[in-house]
Amino acid sequence: MLILTSQQLPQRQTGMALIVVLIFMFLLTVLGVSSMTTSSLEERMASNAQSQMGTFQTAESAIAETIVNTATFTSAVNAPAGTNNSYTLGTHTATTKTIVESGSNQIMEGYSLGSFQAIPFTIEATSTSSGTGARSRLSQGVKRLAPGAG
Repeated sequence: MLILTSQQLPQRQTGMALIVVLIFMFLLTVLGVSSMTTSSLEERMASNAQSQMGTFQTAESAIAETIVNTATFTSAVNAPAGTNNSYTLGTHTATTKTIVESGSNQIMEGYSLGSFQAIPFTIEATSTSSGTGARSRLSQGVKRLAPGAG
């Protein structure tokens, strides 16, 4: 039976296993840092998309609320510059401007509504988010029936 002592082992060991493990650890570290950077970027993109969608929905809600509020249209007819309203929904704030459009106030032919007219309005809504600075701007045309001029 052959027994080797420490003095009989070959002296040619150069630490190759250490170098291989260090290279492998470096590659794993680069992969981990890259994954964390990608995750952080995706999180910011999702947050921005959510904030943008929130401002868009706030602007749409403000337009819908303005359409329901008949006093807004009466004020807009009496004020040549239009009327402004503000709405807040969470961290999002929207302002609407209702303007009377110049143009035809006639109802389409074929309707027998007597002495009524259709007054065209434009509602412009601008919504901003206080947290991220996201902005949305929407515009919608609306016609309201009103008693005719004659």
